Amino acid sequence: MRCSVRLLLILGSALILGCAASRPLLRSNSAPAPLPSGAPPNPAPPAIDEKQAAFWIWHDGEVWRVRTTAGARPHRFQGSVEGTSGGIVEVRTDDQALNDHVAQVGNTVQFDYDSGDQAPRGFDARITGGCLRFDLMLDGKRRPDRVHFGPAAEVPARLPVERCP
Repeated sequence: MRCSVRLLLILGSALILGCAASRPLLRSNSAPAPLPSGAPPNPAPPAIDEKQAAFWIWHDGEVWRVRTTAGARPHRFQGSVEGTSGGIVEVRTDDQALNDHVAQVGNTVQFDYDSGDQAPRGFDARITGGCLRFDLMLDGKRRPDRVHFGPAAEVPARLPVERCP
């Protein structure tokens, strides 16, 4: 009887978690996903300049959005985003072509892809709260001058950098 109750609890938990994880994080037009009720809204992305090769990062409550633009020629975008005081619970790309190049490994998102697109492309990471550590590289080099955070497009002094919502 104890095993049956334990099995029912495990199956019930898996069903609840599976349903919660199935809610869409991205829409095809990369518009911000609806926020859970009670989450503080911060939907404004930086003013993305598609003519420069750069990272553009902002958050909508529990969802951090990382986008890249290649500018006039192809570039390689690499790095990791690690939960330092909270957890990363879900990662989604905004382009199916990136699915094999962006992965969640434990509490870290790792990515490595080439892009020649001026249009922004990248991924979203849903967190359980806390801060994230961004270690980003453009063409194999840490370029803090090419990383822009939030609606003011703030540039960090150095990489890696930690940011909190």
